[in-house]
Amino acid sequence: MKFNNLTLVLVIICAFSTPLAIAQTDAGNRVGSASGIFQALKVGQKVSLKESFGQYEIGLLNNGEFGSHTIVEINSSHLVLIDIGQITRSWIPVSAVKVVAWTKVPGVLPNKP
Repeated sequence: MKFNNLTLVLVIICAFSTPLAIAQTDAGNRVGSASGIFQALKVGQKVSLKESFGQYEIGLLNNGEFGSHTIVEINSSHLVLIDIGQITRSWIPVSAVKVVAWTKVPGVLPNKP
């Protein structure tokens, strides 16, 4: 069997890219792992959600006691929210998040567990 240079290059690319793709998929599927722009967020927190020209603004008020949506899943590539009526789930890719704003209101005490 005779290989030409193009076949050899394709075999080498496939051999090196497959383990890399598997490693990235495993790292990105950790539910609840918050990093990067989602560091201030935790599963179960309530947040506000505002869409502006295809970009989302996620608002966190006093550690997540108030908001129109609840965080269901945090992933390195996306965020899953459910609305207050428990009807609509939204998968928001990290590339569509404009800002995560955390507002602390003085005089409003957080709920204690």
